[in-house]
Amino acid sequence: MPHDPLRRLTPGVWEGCGRLLALAVVALDVNGVELTLQGVRVMPGQDGVLTVHGPAWRHSDTGRWHPSVLLLDELSRAIADQVLAMIHDGR
Repeated sequence: MPHDPLRRLTPGVWEGCGRLLALAVVALDVNGVELTLQGVRVMPGQDGVLTVHGPAWRHSDTGRWHPSVLLLDELSRAIADQVLAMIHDGR
């Protein structure tokens, strides 16, 4: 691919939202088709290191969180790397 498939990231930071530190909107270009993921979550892991999680929904009966989108591990890692780089760079 000659261009960066992660073309637009729009992180926003909110305080006082539990473990949630930031939300990002990620635009992916897949062979000319643009997909937008809203609600990419940035939270601290158990060791305090920031972790990135895809959008999720909460089941009303069980209270458990379920992924809204299933992505290949390689794509999930690429998105996480880009989101964290933007947050660390202050973009």
